[in-house]
Amino acid sequence: MRVLGALLFALASGGCGYCIRAMFDSRRPRDVVFALLAPAAFVLAVFGLVLVFAPGACA
Repeated sequence: MRVLGALLFALASGGCGYCIRAMFDSRRPRDVVFALLAPAAFVLAVFGLVLVFAPGACA
């Protein structure tokens, strides 16, 4: 579970950063989608950290 959590954290953090950057660089229809995806990616990153530091909490 720790490896899965670390992988989830790394990918979701990168996705969150990409969404935040694309939110400011994109035009109107796409920036709203990126603005909605950024918090979801952040929640997934936090869940990945929970899997890394407390692997038995989600079992």
